Amino acid sequence: MLTLDCFFFSSLCHSQVRSQAACCVADLLRMFAPTCPYSDAQLKVVFGLFLDQLANLAQPAHPDYSRYFFLLEMFAQCKLTCVLCNKGNDEDAIIQQVFELLFALAKVKRKRETGKRCS
Repeated sequence: MLTLDCFFFSSLCHSQVRSQAACCVADLLRMFAPTCPYSDAQLKVVFGLFLDQLANLAQPAHPDYSRYFFLLEMFAQCKLTCVLCNKGNDEDAIIQQVFELLFALAKVKRKRETGKRCS
């Protein structure tokens, strides 16, 4: 199991550093797949960081957008939500947050494209 200082992520103030850290951790999860190198508590912190970064996908003009999109690709290619499913403990709430965020992002994109409010 890898050691991960969970307080490290909360101390990262600069958005570019946070996005780069999220991409690095996603790469680590990809390299260790299908096993997970982190404990349940560490995964909650990691996925909290991922969710914070993925929320920025609503801002395509952001300078770190390519990193946010990379993280989204890691979710799809490496099936990162399956990492949570395999843990099986208290991760249902995180999985729900992931899908709620993705649906919210889809609504934002749809609203931009059509100029209409989505419900």
